[in-house]
Order: sequence, then structure tokens, then C-alpha cells
Amino acid sequence: MAFGIMDIARFVGIQPTLLNKFMQRSKYGIEASVREGKGQGKERLFSDKDVYGIALVYWLFESGLRSESIQYVLNQICGGKLSSSAADAASIVLRRANDILVISREPRSGFEKHPAQKTRWVDKAEAARIVQENAKASILLIPVGSWFANLRDKMEGE
Repeated sequence: MAFGIMDIARFVGIQPTLLNKFMQRSKYGIEASVREGKGQGKERLFSDKDVYGIALVYWLFESGLRSESIQYVLNQICGGKLSSSAADAASIVLRRANDILVISREPRSGFEKHPAQKTRWVDKAEAARIVQENAKASILLIPVGSWFANLRDKMEGE
């Protein structure tokens, strides 16, 4: 299936202007892989994989992460590969059996450019344990499993 920008806006909740900004700035490898619109009136079309990637980036953005941190999370999901695309990261997330993406960040000590950050997938019980055992770290829990299931239902209903 192929989806237009307005479909993605409905499914994901992203404003079309923000999605266009991600594409114009070449952020996170987001692009229309089915058909790139060129010229006036040409609609850009996105694959399922593209939609999941856009959703993942948008949810990270809505969770409060900045651009550089979002790219770092995508890279961690893709095994440390630099400049990993949103679609590639989303494909990996979709294959995970666990429900929650956990991002833990330690406070910087000194003049470090980036805080120590760890990204992993866990179930609800493990997420509760991580929160309980980390008194110093900032913990971000993103329920990607249930969000992706909801997104899949919306896309299949189309």
C-alpha cells in the first residue's frame, strides 16, 4: 500500500508541515519511497515502512527529544550504525516482541558533549524495575508496541 501525507497525518497525528520540515531538512532519512512528488500537484507516496519510521521519529519528538538525540536513538536501535534512517529503525522495532522502548540518560559530568544514553526494549515488568533502580538517570518509556499495533490497525482500515 501507499499513503499520502494527509493519510500519515491522520494515522500518526503529525502535522503535515512538520513532516514536510523533516523531509526538507533531510532529517532521519525520511522520504517518499513509493513516489517522490516533483513539480506542482505531484503527490508524494509513502510505504508502510516509511509510515512506521515517520511515526517512530514523531513519537520520539513528542516525547521531548531533540533532533540530535532522536538521531542517536535511531543509531542505537540500528546497532550503532551512524545516520540510520527512521524506516530502518522502525523495521527493527517492529520485529521486537517487547512492548516498551526505554531510553535512559545519565546526567553529564564535566564538559561531555552528550550524556551517557542507553536504548533498549523491555516488557512492562522490566520497565518498572528499571525506573525503580535508577535514582540518578532520566528514564523515558515509550510504549511503541501498543502504538505500532494501533497504527497498523489504522493503516489496515484504510
